Amino acid sequence: MHRSHQRQGLPISYFLVDSWWYGEREHGGVWMWEDTPTLVSDTFPGNATHPGMKRLSAELGGLPFKAHAGGWSKGKSSDKPNPYFANPDYKFVTRGNTGVPQGPGLWNHVFRVNQDNWNLRAIKQDHMNEQLGMSECTSTVNVARDWLKGMGDAALQQNFSIQCERTNSFSLLSTKEHSI
Repeated sequence: MHRSHQRQGLPISYFLVDSWWYGEREHGGVWMWEDTPTLVSDTFPGNATHPGMKRLSAELGGLPFKAHAGGWSKGKSSDKPNPYFANPDYKFVTRGNTGVPQGPGLWNHVFRVNQDNWNLRAIKQDHMNEQLGMSECTSTVNVARDWLKGMGDAALQQNFSIQCERTNSFSLLSTKEHSI
């Protein structure tokens, strides 16, 4: 497809990859948001040195990517524990099997790692209504704000762009963040 666009002179600014790349269906949400060979090997085979997304990026001439992110999941009972939830440097407000990241720590990590490894430059944050529906987001003042502010602060530091799913409750709040 990329070569066909090049032959036709169609400019491409970036490629969007949807939720398949991080195993949303397999894990009930974002379990690992990095180029993990076990998640992308069926679609883009790679190896430890050149995982699937890194290999795809190279084949596309290094064009930047935008990647989908949905709700964060601790994982299904058959999964290993989510390494992000288990890391004390990353804070989450959790309810059941899901959670909302708090602060810039997690975002700084995933933006930097994915930017360095396969030229990820933007995130499409989806499923926000589901996450904002958590009682922790509706019954406290800071949980939703700290999620968005942490993501926005990290995006600004990492020169990253964020596209948020349109939600009434986030629309006004997102105007305070430069990268959103």
